[in-house]
Amino acid sequence: MKLTKLNIMKTRPEISDDEIHAMMDFDKVLQQHNSEKKLKTTSAIVASCMVIALVATWWYFRPVEEVAPAVVPEVQQQEQPIAPEQKKDLEQQEVKSLKPVEIKKKPIETADVFTEAEPVVGYDNLYSYFEKELTYPADLKEKVSGEVDVTFIINRDGKPEQIKFLNSLGPEFDTEVTRVVTNMPAWKPATQNGKPVPTKISQTFTFSLDK
Repeated sequence: MKLTKLNIMKTRPEISDDEIHAMMDFDKVLQQHNSEKKLKTTSAIVASCMVIALVATWWYFRPVEEVAPAVVPEVQQQEQPIAPEQKKDLEQQEVKSLKPVEIKKKPIETADVFTEAEPVVGYDNLYSYFEKELTYPADLKEKVSGEVDVTFIINRDGKPEQIKFLNSLGPEFDTEVTRVVTNMPAWKPATQNGKPVPTKISQTFTFSLDK
């Protein structure tokens, strides 16, 4: 087999017009450049978002140190001198404010309590006295019998007064009744809320011919 040497051309190969036109497709080159630029921008935005997310996460979960409240120094106010007259007025106002308020109590209204008069010796002994002391008048021309109704007042001292006859059998009978009532035992006077008051008493006396 016969070998031949290849001639290696040291000159640059020639480019055809079609190849030059293909290389001069600027729209395709620009589109490719924009795609690469957009990809870089997107990558930068994603990276920025990740950084922001990490920083926000760290800020939210960071240990919070309690901050002691600031101490504000107290400002001492100087007392202003008070005039003697003004000081006296202030003292009087303090005394008035400390004076207790007087509450007027309404008097308690109590119901009237009335107690009837009664003979000291009791009614039984009083009736026994009337029956024993009352006598039929003597030397009457006409003998009559009947009842004499009288009223009298037991005064504050427990004594009878103001004897009045509601009906009469005659002057002699009235005189006898007046004598018996005037000399009867003492009475306990009536009372109104504990105080003695005069009161009226009614009494009937019976005169019989058999007595």
